[in-house]
Amino acid sequence: MYANVFFVCCVSRSDLEGSYAKGLSKLSGKLLKASKEATGSVAHAWQAVAVQIETQAELHRYKLHELHACIFYVFNFALS
Repeated sequence: MYANVFFVCCVSRSDLEGSYAKGLSKLSGKLLKASKEATGSVAHAWQAVAVQIETQAELHRYKLHELHACIFYVFNFALS
């Protein structure tokens, strides 16, 4: 019973992490595109923000992969 609840929670969380990572990457891309042709310190600041957002997206993708590993472990544990 506990394994089933844990499994469902991990699957839901991994879906959320994936969606959030995708949204952050999309936002980062828009910022980079918008600031690409601009010059000056404000443009550089927006580019730095875009890079930071993409870094956060990568962290959430990593968490997604870790959750998938957890799901795989729980699924195999529950079956044994």
